[in-house]
Amino acid sequence: MSIGTEITSEVPRTGIVTMGCRASKVGEIWPWHAHDYDEICLFSDSPTTLLVEGEELRMQENSIYVLFAGERHGFRNDGRNQPRIWAIHYHPREGFYDGLPIRDWGVRQRVWCLNRDQSASFQSLFSRLSAESVNELPCKSEAIDSLLRLILVSLIRWRGRADSSSSVVRPDDPELLAVWQAIHASLAQGAGDLRFQEECPNYDSVRHKFRRTYGVSPREMLTRLRIERAKILLADPKLSIKEVGSRLGYLHHNDFTRAFVREVGVTPSHWRINQRKFTDPSDNELAS
Repeated sequence: MSIGTEITSEVPRTGIVTMGCRASKVGEIWPWHAHDYDEICLFSDSPTTLLVEGEELRMQENSIYVLFAGERHGFRNDGRNQPRIWAIHYHPREGFYDGLPIRDWGVRQRVWCLNRDQSASFQSLFSRLSAESVNELPCKSEAIDSLLRLILVSLIRWRGRADSSSSVVRPDDPELLAVWQAIHASLAQGAGDLRFQEECPNYDSVRHKFRRTYGVSPREMLTRLRIERAKILLADPKLSIKEVGSRLGYLHHNDFTRAFVREVGVTPSHWRINQRKFTDPSDNELAS
């Protein structure tokens, strides 16, 4: 989950660099690395080993960390574990952490395990942030900033608490979360279509609830997330436009171009040539 373009850390508004959810693989490893942006990452449903600032920490399911730019980290699954990863990479605006004590915590204090209710609440907030990042609504940047702070407030309250009485947001309907997982699984696998019935047998009724909650249908949400992922891939000059479309599940180049134009208003090639203009952090149009 990385981005191919440099983005200044002195941004006037908080911006999402990348965010996504996917199932990890048995034996998968993220070697030691660091970013020039901050990160919140949940490993749900299965134990894993987290690598954080020189330490290897064996964690139970629903482990989470909050890391700041420059802090080295990674993870390693053993031969049985396969957690689902919920990662948010972001550039905070100046003053973003004002009033949030987590900024003063040591690294080890920012790594712990949530209980299942807390994990479900985090996933609900994650889904709302993901939807906000791709929907073009009034006060979008303010909503993204507020949701990120709300996530951090929730984590601060949950740290060291076994109960969920301090949750700011209650978990969404499990069927809605199942649809979100299907969306992100399709995005991660480059699948051209969603297999909603496999993840959610009651899909026909749940899709209406999804639209009421997030403002778009599940298929529209997948399209928007695919186009945001396309912007990241288009920043890599080694990939042809055809390869970008193929990685996102578009079988035909023209289908990818039409979808991109419909969402962005310009062709992928035009966006690639003018990407510095389109990814200006002051416009808060960072890929998610």
